[in-house]
Amino acid sequence: MESARDAQNRYFKTFIIGAILCAGGLCALMLLEIHLPESEKREWFSLAALTVSAIGGIFAFKGYISLAIIRFKHFIDSK
Repeated sequence: MESARDAQNRYFKTFIIGAILCAGGLCALMLLEIHLPESEKREWFSLAALTVSAIGGIFAFKGYISLAIIRFKHFIDSK
């Protein structure tokens, strides 16, 4: 059985990786808007950046909610 500390570490890593992916996708989107002229190529790259950002956001949200649930359970069990 996985200990609470191991679960916290795993969910925190999930949160951090998701946040980095989300931020990286949003930064790539911003750079694409600034540096590439309007073209079909830019639209495809923008779609890829949005997809990466959305996947990262989902991972970050899942990690954050999982951490909140673990902390809430720890709070309830400590009383």
